[in-house]
Amino acid sequence: MANTVNINDLDTLSPSAVDDNYYGILFTADGDTNKVVFEDAVSQANANNGCLCLKKVSFEIAAADVLNLNATPQYFLPPLGADTYPDFVNISVQFKNGTTPYATNVDLEVRYFGSNQPVYENATILNATNDCIRSLTPSDPTFAGANLQVVANTGVYIWSPTGAPTAGDFDLVVHATYVEVNIA
Repeated sequence: MANTVNINDLDTLSPSAVDDNYYGILFTADGDTNKVVFEDAVSQANANNGCLCLKKVSFEIAAADVLNLNATPQYFLPPLGADTYPDFVNISVQFKNGTTPYATNVDLEVRYFGSNQPVYENATILNATNDCIRSLTPSDPTFAGANLQVVANTGVYIWSPTGAPTAGDFDLVVHATYVEVNIA
């Protein structure tokens, strides 16, 4: 017969014990319950089962920095560790708080530091005329006749490869969803 637990028997969190973590309840084989940080439980379960879990990073680029994206790329994902790289599922750009679209050099690319080829790109993404979200697309894996270069244990950046955008005033929020892949 399965162990049953009355919800009234579970420990409750007093208001002073509530923090920024989300908690899950873990039931042990002998019927005990433990409170664990949800992300820790998911991470451990994935490690135990060899699963890959999706991760997300979001960061904002102020309009003044967008106007300088050719000379000063924006790094948004640090190295993930030895023999590990992010395999991107989606990268999108949110335009906000602007009234004037960017003109000239309205393309963006995402690259691994040390690679001379984009992993995601969009040739006309910065010409948005209102608050919206646009997606970058995966690059052709045979870009310029060479294989796409994925570099492990290196950061990732976004930039405007053809020159500095002009005239625009939208702040950008870049959202990237990825899976950590270990190649060891």
